[in-house]
Amino acid sequence: MIDITLNQSLLLITVLFLLGYWIGIFLLTYHLIRFGVGRQPRIIAFIMIIGSVILTTISMMLSLTIK
Repeated sequence: MIDITLNQSLLLITVLFLLGYWIGIFLLTYHLIRFGVGRQPRIIAFIMIIGSVILTTISMMLSLTIK
């Protein structure tokens, strides 16, 4: 039988959530850049990518500190 600890299960949930989150951010950014008119959608896409990198970094740091 597979013995999964609480720490491993929380890390797995975090990784799966971030994978889905990054797929959504990629799709939204792609559509803003590809189909957006003018400069405004590109600026919004850039801000979203920077925020996503910060959020991913913070969530991975916090999930690795759980004991």
